[in-house]
Amino acid sequence: MQPCSRLAAEGVVSLDTLLDGTHALEADLIIHGAWSCLPASAEEVPRQIEQVDLPLLDRLITRLTEDPAPPLTLFISTGAVYGPAGDRPSRESDTPRPLGAYARGKLAAEDRLRASGLPVCILRVGNLYGLPSRPEDRQGVIARMVRCALSGSPFHKWGEDPVKDYLHSDDFFAALRRVAQQRLEGTWNVASGTATPLSALISLVTEYTGAEVPVVAQPSPDWDVTDNRLDISRFSTATGWQPHIDLREGVRREVLVLRGR
Repeated sequence: MQPCSRLAAEGVVSLDTLLDGTHALEADLIIHGAWSCLPASAEEVPRQIEQVDLPLLDRLITRLTEDPAPPLTLFISTGAVYGPAGDRPSRESDTPRPLGAYARGKLAAEDRLRASGLPVCILRVGNLYGLPSRPEDRQGVIARMVRCALSGSPFHKWGEDPVKDYLHSDDFFAALRRVAQQRLEGTWNVASGTATPLSALISLVTEYTGAEVPVVAQPSPDWDVTDNRLDISRFSTATGWQPHIDLREGVRREVLVLRGR
């Protein structure tokens, strides 16, 4: 696997080098997993997606369409494109109703990829956790909550009791492998399939850290999807993939990692 980035580094190909056509692709799969912002920062600089992310995606699409045998492009989107779930978990056939700039940008990227005629797989992913994180990261509720419990610093809770689907990174990477192995195309939900209220997540973090989470309540921002439930049955049926790490086990692992074990 060859990583690419806007900034070249040892073992990392510059994205400009890839996109200018002088670097042979020599790949049968490209994973588009980078984005210049997170949901919160996207609201602060909403034009960033239009000025940075979508133009880069357009350049990638142009580069791939010039290839006589373009690789499968796997685009990491977000379950937030649906907006709040209704009387059931959101399905791929539902009309997207994104609330924020981040979700709207991801949806615009999906549309560009579908219109390109390239072989494309779009994964609308639940709330991913279990990846490396830093204390200053603004997103990643589980890592932030664990750090707050361990340090006694305040955890800022948005809304009354938001319900979200949390997917462990190990299960996410297993899903990516299924896509690669089966050359899967189309648009698919990838999540744990089990939505959890924030209050239950707080209880789990308290149990595994042995410390109370110092909660500070504040209103939910307009762009936050407080009812994020995804139906994963279509992807599971097509690939045989199932998530194996439930939230209890995932929180236990996160606590061990952040305690340096």
